[in-house]
Amino acid sequence: MINITTTPITTTTPTAAWPSTVSALRELLQIDNGRKLYCHFQLPKANRRCRTDISLSNSILITHLLEQIVVLGSYTAAKSLLAQVASLVMCQRWHQKEGSPRSLLWEGILKPLEAKTIKQEVQEDAPKSDKETIQVLSSAHAVAVKKEPGSKDETSTPKATSRRRTQSSPSTPTKSSPRLRPSKETPPKNPEFKHKFENYGRPLNTTDKNKAIKKHLLSPLAQKERESEGYVYIYTFPETYRIARPYLKIGYAQDVEARMARWKAQCGYRPRVLGQFTADHYIKLEKLVHAQLYSQRKREISCPNCGVYHKEWFDVDLMTATMITTLWATWMRRQPYDDEGNLQEKWRVRIEGLDLSDPDCWMLLINGVFDDDDADESEISEEGDGFAWSSDDQSEFSEEEILELSDVESGFSDTDDEYGDKDLTDDEGH
Repeated sequence: MINITTTPITTTTPTAAWPSTVSALRELLQIDNGRKLYCHFQLPKANRRCRTDISLSNSILITHLLEQIVVLGSYTAAKSLLAQVASLVMCQRWHQKEGSPRSLLWEGILKPLEAKTIKQEVQEDAPKSDKETIQVLSSAHAVAVKKEPGSKDETSTPKATSRRRTQSSPSTPTKSSPRLRPSKETPPKNPEFKHKFENYGRPLNTTDKNKAIKKHLLSPLAQKERESEGYVYIYTFPETYRIARPYLKIGYAQDVEARMARWKAQCGYRPRVLGQFTADHYIKLEKLVHAQLYSQRKREISCPNCGVYHKEWFDVDLMTATMITTLWATWMRRQPYDDEGNLQEKWRVRIEGLDLSDPDCWMLLINGVFDDDDADESEISEEGDGFAWSSDDQSEFSEEEILELSDVESGFSDTDDEYGDKDLTDDEGH
């Protein structure tokens, strides 16, 4: 029997700066440590936490999201990720509606840190003699921070317009490219944002996209794809690092730090890494992520520094990119390919049986429970979108607790080859 005793969550007094580690962020937001987590909702009548466990995949995803939130360094940039974490720390069976109140509570904790963090960074970056510029920039950021949570940031308006036009007319990128100059979404220190993008290809419907993913999954591992020690990374431009939805570059590397140094040397800017994910068969993993995000894929129209048409950019929010990358990394950890690089027969049968018109079919594949699983189903209490009582948990709740939980229930989503084989200026697959 699992006993979890905690005190009700209270508003934490803001620290002096944005948390620099995941541990510090967990402590600030009162999120449990550990690989396996349990629902964070405090039952008011029982004066204890809900005992429903969070799935292992969601517990791992929470850790990845917290890592990205630390890197982002501001509430504005991390808002969507925080909302996702707030939902994930609540059990899917009973307390999903408690995610929004928890997210609002965290806003009160983290938002005051944003102005302090931005002011410190501006002072560090600016020349010592330029005190007036520091004051102007700090005031401008402070005004932006004071906007109501429900109001739209005016910096996002031009980008939303360019997205709609770009997707509706993929054959005429030259007409939409001028709107991709995010003059208002670029921080004041560098208004000359020169990177422009066009659609990589025609957007695919769900079935066609899933057919492409299926083809990747069923294909044996190529010799290079058998490598296991590596990462899939996500980065953006330094000018767009603080905006809520920047363009994202998704690639792979064995050494992310060295890889970023080479991109800096070629393209003339320091990439701001938003995430890196350890993964088995990381080259194959990157192909799966790219295939799932195909309709959001963009091509840079001649890099201002090196002139290359970089092809691995995506017009997608960080939360979605992180979730998809984590999803396929989770699948790779289950060792679906044998020592010869061939897909195991049980996985082939499962994939062949999927409904490819279902946008959630890959979530069902990876988080589902199958008859041929080796795991004891009685040990699985919550996994992905599905829920089933474990034999222990089912006997652990009294009739009174079931009634209390019922009262609160109201009803319940070609590749970046490692540098060395190719020159970075040859961006085929980059």
